[in-house]
Amino acid sequence: SGSPALMNITCPCCQTGEPIKAGDTEYRCGSCGHAWRTTPPPENYYASCSGRNAGVNTLNRKHADRMASIAPLLRGGMRILEIGCADGALGELIKHEADVHYVGLEISPDAVEADKKLDYVHRRPTSELHTEPFDLLLAFHVLEHIVDIQAEATRWRQLLKADGRLIVEVPYRAGHPLLEQD
Repeated sequence: SGSPALMNITCPCCQTGEPIKAGDTEYRCGSCGHAWRTTPPPENYYASCSGRNAGVNTLNRKHADRMASIAPLLRGGMRILEIGCADGALGELIKHEADVHYVGLEISPDAVEADKKLDYVHRRPTSELHTEPFDLLLAFHVLEHIVDIQAEATRWRQLLKADGRLIVEVPYRAGHPLLEQD
């Protein structure tokens, strides 16, 4: 069915499926639709990205959908970490909803804007974070950019309290009305 070179590659997300070559080092899973690279992006790729939310006409709807999932989990005094917080807009909404300590992680220039809205913004990868554990960890459209998903998920677990919660959102071909922007 697939070429011999592809037969040894499995989807890092579902661990099954037949990969479909989508570029020189990019693949898409024939089962779950996950896309991934077999090599990391170029050096400083994400550090050069900025303004990712500018002009996204569905951003308010995305934030409302996310808030609907997050709001029932919020309680005063929580420590929240958002990995890939962009300009900090979601964190700002959450901070208006509850008295929480909100920390972002953003390695792009958008960290400057996030720093104005959040309690603190880390500008380095999770592997370099040394912090108290969090009650809630959020990662929206981050996981699909990670080369070693298992190592990153392990690190996320280490950043959570024993009873901490993790909310992850990834693009998926399930007819989501915002797929064009994802």
